Amino acid sequence: MTTEYNVPTVVKQGKLYAGILAVALSVTLVPGCENQPLANAPSAAKQLLTVRDVAYNNSLLGKTVTVKSKPVEKIGSSSFTLNNNQWFGEPMLVVNATGKPVAIPDDASEIQVTGTLTRFILPDVERNFDLDLNPKFYQGYDGKPVIIAQSISVNRPPAN
Repeated sequence: MTTEYNVPTVVKQGKLYAGILAVALSVTLVPGCENQPLANAPSAAKQLLTVRDVAYNNSLLGKTVTVKSKPVEKIGSSSFTLNNNQWFGEPMLVVNATGKPVAIPDDASEIQVTGTLTRFILPDVERNFDLDLNPKFYQGYDGKPVIIAQSISVNRPPAN
């Protein structure tokens, strides 16, 4: 007994099976690729981040980060705040641990800061980074993210 196949039906069924297999593989494999760092992806210290990227990312705590933003306000003699968006989000505290004073610009300049992201707990910050900070300037920052800056540079806008 011979079986005859209708060629267009076999081809359609083959395409259908291939399509089902492709969908099944993509549903199985794609979720596993989510949020996987690339082997040669830049570290947070080399990658320029925003204040928002850093402030709400607990996975960066204890790591070196680089942020570029306009300064908002000078806090005491060795700190200032940054914020990428003046309308939304809280400014982030930056404590200058470079050992050099930094003049905070009052023009359209941005400041690039590289330092360790941690939670601000005054006694811990003073002890861990060998700083002497005046407590009256830091009320309201306790427990919030802070960058302890090891490098600070002012990026002035190009002259017209």
